[in-house]
Amino acid sequence: MFMIHPFISSGGSRYLPNLAAEDFLAEDFPDPRPGQEPPVTPLLEALGLPRRTQLSRLAIEQALSSQGVTIIEKLGLSPTNFRLVCIPPDLHLRVGERQGWGQQPIWTHFDGYMLQRDGHRMALAGGDVRFGGIFDLVGVGMSYESERVFARFAVVQRKRMAAW
Repeated sequence: MFMIHPFISSGGSRYLPNLAAEDFLAEDFPDPRPGQEPPVTPLLEALGLPRRTQLSRLAIEQALSSQGVTIIEKLGLSPTNFRLVCIPPDLHLRVGERQGWGQQPIWTHFDGYMLQRDGHRMALAGGDVRFGGIFDLVGVGMSYESERVFARFAVVQRKRMAAW
């Protein structure tokens, strides 16, 4: 997919998987099993989101934009250096292998977008066991709301989103 479509991060820079060691914080709850609701956590409540599923990427990005800086500051971090995002695909892979993610029939919202030939963006998601598990990567519509995709968040360094 990286050869067919260009990818960008939510920061607007070209997305390429990061292979360097870095500091980050990621939610580490297990992927929800069929019929099980993902957890509602203080982070989700601070974002003003009512649940983790049936959220469009537009709604998620709006919540991150309006509340992300406040949440970063409450963590004692500098918003100049850190950013709250949907978990990036490469972090999902690295953390998820240890956590046992990608073993349920559900996608996770990932940070970033796949650019289409017509100029439209598709939000990145992945991790569904039926389509490659932890290695699965797909693009979904920006307005797509489904119980088959849920939000997991991470605090990452802003430099990961810089265009070099």
